Amino acid sequence: MKTAGWWRYAWPGLPQLMQGNWWGLGWALVGAVFLNLAILSTFLWKEWLPAGVKIALWGGIILLWSGAAISTTLGNRLQSALPSPLPNSTNTLFVEATEFYLQGQWFEAEKRLIQLLRQNPRDVEARLMIATLFRHTRRWEEALRQLDQLERLEASQGWALEIQRERALIQQAKAQNSSPDSTASPLAA
Repeated sequence: MKTAGWWRYAWPGLPQLMQGNWWGLGWALVGAVFLNLAILSTFLWKEWLPAGVKIALWGGIILLWSGAAISTTLGNRLQSALPSPLPNSTNTLFVEATEFYLQGQWFEAEKRLIQLLRQNPRDVEARLMIATLFRHTRRWEEALRQLDQLERLEASQGWALEIQRERALIQQAKAQNSSPDSTASPLAA
C-alpha cells in the first residue's frame, strides 16, 4: 500500500471506483448496508438481532474490509507486475487515428479512438482527440461528456488549457449553429 493513498482503502470498493470500475460501487454498497445494519442492531435496537448474529455481522464487516483491502493491494501489485498489453498496437492505433483525423475521415478516426479507449479508458490523449472529433462532427453533447470524463482523470491536469479551449470552441460552434444569420461553418475551427 502506498502511504500517500492509504485513505483509499478506508472503504471497500473505493479504489476500484477511483479507477473507473463500477463494480466497486457494489462492494461499497454492500459495506454500507452491513455497517449500518451492525450499528443499528448494536447501539440503537439492541433486541433486534440475537447476540450471535451481531457478532457474526461485525466479523463479516471486518472480513469484508480487510478482504477488499488485500484484494486491491494484490490486484495492484499483480497489475504492475504484468507487462502492458501491446504498446506498439496502442501507438499504431493512435497514429492511425491521428492520420484519419487530419484527413477529415471522422468515422475511421472515431473507430480507432474507440478501440484505444476500450483498451485504456484513462488514455488522456485519445479522450481529448475524440472530444475534438465530436466537436467537428457537431456532436457537442458527446464531446462535453468526453471532456467531463477527461477532467476526472488525474493525468488530465497537464491538459487543462486544451480542455478549456475545447469547451470554448464547442460553445462557440453551438452559438454559431443556433444563430440564423451565421455563414461561418463550425467545422472550420
